[in-house]
Amino acid sequence: MDEAVLLLERAAALAGDDPCAAGGLAVQAAELLDGAERYDTLVAAAQLLTAAADWLRAASTWAQAAEAAADDRVRVGHLSSQGKAARSAGRWGEAELAYRQALALAVEVCGADSAQTAAVRHDLAMTLKYSGGFAEAEHLYRLALDTAKSTGDANFAAVIYHNLGGLSHARGMADEGVRWARQGLRLRKTTAPDPLAVAADEGALAALLIDVGHHEEAEALLMSSRATFTDQLGADHYEVAVVNGNLATIALDCGDLATAESRARLALDGKERALGDRHPELAPTLTTLGTIRRRCCQRAEAISLHQRALDLLVPHVEPGHPLLATIRGNLKIATAMATAPGQDEAAPAHD
Repeated sequence: MDEAVLLLERAAALAGDDPCAAGGLAVQAAELLDGAERYDTLVAAAQLLTAAADWLRAASTWAQAAEAAADDRVRVGHLSSQGKAARSAGRWGEAELAYRQALALAVEVCGADSAQTAAVRHDLAMTLKYSGGFAEAEHLYRLALDTAKSTGDANFAAVIYHNLGGLSHARGMADEGVRWARQGLRLRKTTAPDPLAVAADEGALAALLIDVGHHEEAEALLMSSRATFTDQLGADHYEVAVVNGNLATIALDCGDLATAESRARLALDGKERALGDRHPELAPTLTTLGTIRRRCCQRAEAISLHQRALDLLVPHVEPGHPLLATIRGNLKIATAMATAPGQDEAAPAHD
């Protein structure tokens, strides 16, 4: 007990300046405790690790907190936090399992039509969108949307419209996605909008507009979105990197290779700072950069970039995922470049 107290005192002293180290110390302290003291310490540790974006340790600690929780409603929240941390780490399969446990428990203890159940459905749908479970994701989003509408939660409804647009984007159904995204942006602007939420909605709509060839409107939205994110979050934030990736795609579509490469490298650098160099969300930017390099007649570098994108994505998505098909097509064209340099262009990819 004395050792646990010392560890917790050290954790408290570090919490403001180094939440990652503080969280690690709290986890060590929890191992020396039992009962309610262990549970409370695990929750504190998980919160610290989440604040530090130490996603893998956060996911593991939320899982332990969920097992130790005495209240099933609280357990739903901890399982959802585990899922979010695992998804942020790029461990989409682990996130799905945590969310499925949370959903089954939420239906049992909160009710199938409750707001808490709708929130878990929405988070599971987000995870399935990443991994390629598109049909189930749409079903879950629509159930969550029904709940949001029935409870009058316009902000939640706007979030779901945004993500239905993203799902359509992932499925290659851009026209449908534009309709969802426009509906979400319109609704968001009627609900005392948060500038960051509006910026996210603008970016989501822009990504879909790129797919349907509306580059001028897409670029205007992305510039607005990037300005807000940069002002509110800083130029090095992950959201700025995502916008830069989509701006790179526009420049690539328009044949401006120098601008496309500059933007794509900014996007890749920003994502790697935020996510590390092994995260599957790097794949779209890597394959875009690979296409740029191929068009600059840098075949070996293009192949390397496409292959890296493929290696990062394959373990985490279903075999038929559209982004996998795009990357494989890009890799095939780059590989064949030496013998058939004039063949059809590779497809761009964006976030």
